[in-house]
Amino acid sequence: MVQVAHEAWSQAGSNGKCQRRILKRMVPQGLWADGSHFLYVVEMVRTPLVLSLVFACLALGSAMTQKSPRVILFDKGFYVGEFHEGKWNQAPTQPQGVTVPIEVVGFGIGKVGGKTVIKELVHEDQSEGVVVGDNEPRGLYLSGGKPKFPRKVKTLPNNSPTYLAIVKQYLASKDLAKAEPKIRQLIRADLDGEGHDEVLINASNCTDADLGGDSIHNGGDYSGLLLRYVDKSGKLQTKELDWSQRTTADQMLTEYMFDGVADVDGGGNLEIVKSYTYYEGGGVSLLRFAKGEIEELVSATGGA
Repeated sequence: MVQVAHEAWSQAGSNGKCQRRILKRMVPQGLWADGSHFLYVVEMVRTPLVLSLVFACLALGSAMTQKSPRVILFDKGFYVGEFHEGKWNQAPTQPQGVTVPIEVVGFGIGKVGGKTVIKELVHEDQSEGVVVGDNEPRGLYLSGGKPKFPRKVKTLPNNSPTYLAIVKQYLASKDLAKAEPKIRQLIRADLDGEGHDEVLINASNCTDADLGGDSIHNGGDYSGLLLRYVDKSGKLQTKELDWSQRTTADQMLTEYMFDGVADVDGGGNLEIVKSYTYYEGGGVSLLRFAKGEIEELVSATGGA
C-alpha cells in the first residue's frame, strides 16, 4: 500500500488537487472526514519519510478496524456462548440473526476432532436459550476458529494412588469417609501458562443411570469436579469446581463431567469445558483458570 501511494503521489507532482484526490482514495471516508486537518498538514509537508509513516499508519489502522471472526461454542446441544471483539458473550436467546448452516470442528480433552455442519438452531423455552435442532450433532464443537493446544494436555490413569488419596481426604471433609474413592477423569495441564501443571479431578462413584432418588453405594453417592494447583506461596491447593452428594433416598444427585480442555479463543490459556446432568436437565460452562482463580466465561442450562 505504501509503495502504491508513493507512486501515485509522485505522478501527481505538485498538483495539490490531484494529491488531495489520491488521499481521499487511500483513506477510509470516516477517517478523511474526521482527520481533515491532519491530512492538510501531510499535504503541505510532502516528504517521502513522512508519507511513508502516514500511509503505514493508515494501513495498520485499516487492518485493526477489520472485524475479528465470531467464535461460537456448542456442547451437549447448547449454543453456549460466543467470543467476538476480544470478549465472551452469552448466547442469543433467539436463533434469528444467526446464519445457518454453521461449519464446526469437534474437540475434547487435548485433542481436535472432525468437522461437521449444524443446519438448524431453535429456541428452547425451558432454558430461554438457543439449542441445535433434534437431528443435529450434540457434541463439543467450535465454529469460527480451531481449538489450539499451546501446552500438552495429558490424561492420567484413574487408579493413581496419589490422587485417590486426595479424593479420599476430600470425601472425609464432606462427611463421606465411608465412601470408596473413585476417579472417572484425571487430567494434567499447565492451564494458565505459568509453568506449573494443574490437575483436574472428576471424582465420582455414579453415572447418569444413578441419578434417581435412591442411594446405591455404601457410604453415599457423590460426583464432583476438583482442581489441584500450586498457589502463589508454592503450596498445593484443592479447589472445588462442582460437587453433589447423596446419603438418603430423598436427595437428588447431579453428575459432572469435563468435556474439553483447549485454548478456544486464541488467548493462550487452556480453557475448561464442563457439563452437568440431573434427572430433568443439565448445563454447560466454559471456565478459565488464571492467577489462582476460576472465572466462568459463559454458560447455558436447560431443563426444569
